[in-house]
Amino acid sequence: MCSRDSDSPRVKESCSVALLEIERLNGMVNRLLNFARPVQLHLEALDIRQLLEERVESFRDLALRCRVGMVVDLSASAASLPVDKSRMAQVFDNIIQNAIEAMSDRGGTLSVVVTSHNQPPDTPPGVRVEFRDTGKGMNPSMMSHVFDPFFTTKSSGTGLGLFICHELVRAHGGDIHVSSQEGQGTTVRLLLPANPPPLEDSA
Repeated sequence: MCSRDSDSPRVKESCSVALLEIERLNGMVNRLLNFARPVQLHLEALDIRQLLEERVESFRDLALRCRVGMVVDLSASAASLPVDKSRMAQVFDNIIQNAIEAMSDRGGTLSVVVTSHNQPPDTPPGVRVEFRDTGKGMNPSMMSHVFDPFFTTKSSGTGLGLFICHELVRAHGGDIHVSSQEGQGTTVRLLLPANPPPLEDSA
């Protein structure tokens, strides 16, 4: 309300910062809550490209402030998958935010690519979503703990982001892989099946 009703650029800027911090804290609380809860999915047929486009767009302002360019390739054919929209949005948000923060010191580029996934031939059909950043990357020691709960290299992080991403992607019957090289950037690759197996613990 303050941002909407005020004509002062300084007030609007302060409100914008406050809202971003509120979103960050809210995300932190949600990650802590999700860590303690069993995974529950509410699946619906969804074009994963549309959801990804929405989530990338929500980070445009933050990327601009951090001097990060975002290149998105959604040219793949229709990628309708049975997913929990809010849970998959949480996965995308965490990966995008991590990538932008990894480049916040000097800027860089985040590339997001969606492709069909059916390799090798005996692999069930699905979709590959790849996030590639040109950030500071991670050394082998850090990489070995990347999915461990409470492991973080950030001064204000909970260390639950990638752990929860891993759990949510696996709950969808998919896989998540991270490759990184110190000083060269990080790639996060999601493989999401078109027909995930039924989950006993997602009721």
